[in-house]
Amino acid sequence: AVAKSPLQGDSHAVVVQGCGPIGLAVSAVLGMRGVASITAVDFSPRRRDLAAAMGATRSIDPRDGSAFADLPPAKPVLVFDCTGAKGVLARTIREAPSGTHVVIAGIAPGEETISPTIAIAKEMLLQFVIYYAPTEFAEALQAVADGKLNWQPLVTATIGLSAVANAFAELADPERHAKVMIDPWLE
Repeated sequence: AVAKSPLQGDSHAVVVQGCGPIGLAVSAVLGMRGVASITAVDFSPRRRDLAAAMGATRSIDPRDGSAFADLPPAKPVLVFDCTGAKGVLARTIREAPSGTHVVIAGIAPGEETISPTIAIAKEMLLQFVIYYAPTEFAEALQAVADGKLNWQPLVTATIGLSAVANAFAELADPERHAKVMIDPWLE
């Protein structure tokens, strides 16, 4: 998602909506690339804390106000919608400033209703992406190997095979886990 965005160095004020595994990974890559303004948006305090640990410079509970308030005024806005939640794209179109580029990486279930008139009037660009290309996967692995990518906060537990069923139940609570790794040799 970051590689397909228009981001060049610290060229944009960035808003990452959704701090699940996709949003946290996006925050980590943005931090690795030196982006100075990364606003993480999530309902979960734990996930907002994880986003801060992975590179976000500010976090917002969407119930407490707009993610677009107090962004650096001289930079264009770039949004990564990583929520997979119905209605977030429509809200982004309504609230984001004119000229905002929105990269949609989360998959909302079912149909989504947006207002094209608002998006047109604001000259917004909506870009839908698949998660990564094989070359980007290799680049991420190299960044991990070189110690450039802060991935550790993303993994909130490592479990053996016998704990998999319980882990899926725990993943339903965003205050418990973000990403659970399975080690088949661990018991």
